[in-house]
Amino acid sequence: MPVINDWRRHLLSEKGLESVMASSKLQTVFNIIQMHEEKGEKCLIFSPFVAVLNVVEHFFKKITEKDPQVLNF
Repeated sequence: MPVINDWRRHLLSEKGLESVMASSKLQTVFNIIQMHEEKGEKCLIFSPFVAVLNVVEHFFKKITEKDPQVLNF
């Protein structure tokens, strides 16, 4: 689940908040995951912040469920 008190919440539409495209860092993480998946490799994601891992998990679930809105901004 995304962070509730996110400072940028008022700057983006609801559609933008539910899109990976709003974050170049998330785009990069998912591109790296995709490259490893194509090679049949596993990938670990580390972060000192649980909130970051929660956001990654949220979008990863949406992508694996083939939610078309997650890749649009």
